[in-house]
Amino acid sequence: MTRYKRPWDSSVIRKRCEAYAGVALAEMERSKCVAESFLTHADPRMRATAIAVLYHKWRETKTLASLCEQVAIEDADPEVRSIALIVLGSMFAQSRSTKLAALFGRIVHQEQDPKEVRFIAYRGLLLLFDIPFLVNRRRLDALTSGAGFDEIDWQLIKTLVIAEQ
Repeated sequence: MTRYKRPWDSSVIRKRCEAYAGVALAEMERSKCVAESFLTHADPRMRATAIAVLYHKWRETKTLASLCEQVAIEDADPEVRSIALIVLGSMFAQSRSTKLAALFGRIVHQEQDPKEVRFIAYRGLLLLFDIPFLVNRRRLDALTSGAGFDEIDWQLIKTLVIAEQ
């Protein structure tokens, strides 16, 4: 089943990018090189916007995938890391990528990371293997608060990551 995807110009993601980047968004939309230059911007919202623009507007994949892997591990901002993980999950859905299975698995296990980042990595891991994971925002809030994180299927993660190595 093909999922309907809104055009970039009317997407919710673009509206959020506009709120984050203001007039800089128009510059990123006019030039892929300009969008790439914002990937190292000091403001995390500009970095997050640049990733979204490169993926959704410019349809960048090869270079962006490599960058997102690095950002998912190294960026100090949890939202930028989350955007990178979401893009990786989308790019490699159903691919069974061993490299990404290991990356997502490591992030899920890093207890010092924000729970939201870890859940996005968990969802990305399930996307790699085409395993459904449906959670609405209220359910996600409940899962990431208190002991809710215990509901992650740790055995499944171990099985997926080890099986693909």
